[in-house]
Amino acid sequence: MFQNIRPAKIPKPVKMLLWVLPVIEVGLFILVAKMLGVFLTLVLLLVTSFLGGWLLRQQAGILQMGKPGFGQAGMPDPLALASAPIKMMAAVLLLLPGFFTDILGLILLTPAANKKIMTFFLKSHLKGFASSQNDNVYRPAPSAEVDNGHVIEGTFWKEDQ
Repeated sequence: MFQNIRPAKIPKPVKMLLWVLPVIEVGLFILVAKMLGVFLTLVLLLVTSFLGGWLLRQQAGILQMGKPGFGQAGMPDPLALASAPIKMMAAVLLLLPGFFTDILGLILLTPAANKKIMTFFLKSHLKGFASSQNDNVYRPAPSAEVDNGHVIEGTFWKEDQ
């Protein structure tokens, strides 16, 4: 029945990471345990794991309608939606036991790293958008049509069907 199923081929960099990451984590654990003591090191790892779990639940809630992070009239806050997957990756890295993954997770939580990742994603995957270097506003690319600067103002509302 399962004779024709072939195992997935894992790229070489991923294989190397799977071999090197545990060595780095164990080495950092020993180094931190020598400086702080084993008990405090374990407490620190547990705290970062709980922080990762809390952050993961919070970011999953932002992706649902009506949760914190949503603006007026239940409309999503674009920056909260754009940064939620990055923060979820950071939360998963914090959940994993080890100081190297914790450091990577904390780096992903910084606004500078968050903005760089969002800008990279928008430039590489969304061809119709370009990011401004001076602010957090994403504007249509110059090739997109512009309505000669005319602004149409108005209001809208959702009607329950």
